Amino acid sequence: MVDLNRRGFLLRGGNLALYGVGMSVSPFIFADAPLLLTVQGRLADSEGAPITGSKTMNFRLLDASGVGIPSGAGWAELHPDVSVVDGFFYANLGSLNSLTQSIFSAAPVDAYGAALFVEIAVDGEVLTPNLRLTSSAFSIL
Repeated sequence: MVDLNRRGFLLRGGNLALYGVGMSVSPFIFADAPLLLTVQGRLADSEGAPITGSKTMNFRLLDASGVGIPSGAGWAELHPDVSVVDGFFYANLGSLNSLTQSIFSAAPVDAYGAALFVEIAVDGEVLTPNLRLTSSAFSIL
């Protein structure tokens, strides 16, 4: 007789579910990832109160020293009408000016790997510090 206590049943059921999911999505594992990066943030005024409204945001990719990536002028994208609700916003980088894999593969490296940063300007005011792109962004390679 098989012991079907709760823990054993859940573990066996979990394995079955994982195998089923793996088989159902396996044709998509090698599909190209979209060359879009979602940037999310929260904006507040000088008093710390959340901002609401439509803002013009400019995004640039930079190395650690502030030089545009790829070399020279670098990649940039202007989003003229970003909705900000209770301080929260998001933008899909690459939706207006295409991102390419070469931008990420040519990034300089440091002790932690590729060193690529996003500079955000809101209504012409550059926010600091720049945000480092981490492993999630580089999964598109």
